[in-house]
Amino acid sequence: MYCSQCGTQRQPNSTYCTECGATQAPAFRPQTYPQTPSHGTPTQHPYRRMGGMLKCIQVLRVLGIISIVLIILLAGFFALGVWALSQPDVVDELGLYGDALTLEAIYTYAVLFVTVIVAGITSLVAMGQLLKRKPNFLRTTEIALLMTTAGLLLFDFILLFTQGFAAFMPQLIATIFAVAASALPLLYYTRSVRVRTYMGSDAYIKQSIFLKQVTPPSPAVPDDNSTQSF
Repeated sequence: MYCSQCGTQRQPNSTYCTECGATQAPAFRPQTYPQTPSHGTPTQHPYRRMGGMLKCIQVLRVLGIISIVLIILLAGFFALGVWALSQPDVVDELGLYGDALTLEAIYTYAVLFVTVIVAGITSLVAMGQLLKRKPNFLRTTEIALLMTTAGLLLFDFILLFTQGFAAFMPQLIATIFAVAASALPLLYYTRSVRVRTYMGSDAYIKQSIFLKQVTPPSPAVPDDNSTQSF
């Protein structure tokens, strides 16, 4: 820097010239802005994380698990009913003469109980596989759907043979709606860009039982190895 009056070289931060004493303007300093601290990792695309409808489905699964716990608590009532029917004195005392509580009813609803428990455990396994981004989660979800369908149909036909066609048809319609609702997440898994991006590859579709011929959607961002661990 030089003095604007006499041209003598001066210090950049000085406010006057030491040679002629003229007042000097301070040196210009460009304004700086605080930098966002960097941790050496790029910003992750939102679809790389659990969110949106994908997260909503998993929350519904958790709620289903809670329901299963409540069903397990109710299982004690089934056990109590079986025990009561094996004790004639208890049956007479409670006034249960086969109208309010029968072995047929207990066995019928025991089938439904076992179906819910098995399907719930399988769904829990599938959810754990999805959280760890394991490609076999879709196959496990399909197995849970098959178990649910088989158990509900068995329950329906037990009703047909024990309580007649009038009880069978409403339950069959309910089974159809329940299976259709349970199959909707499968369509979402195979068509969703979020799921495809979250998984990091289309291997989960290739390992499917029924949907391996489906063309997977393109991911929102290119696949990389960062999605192989949760």
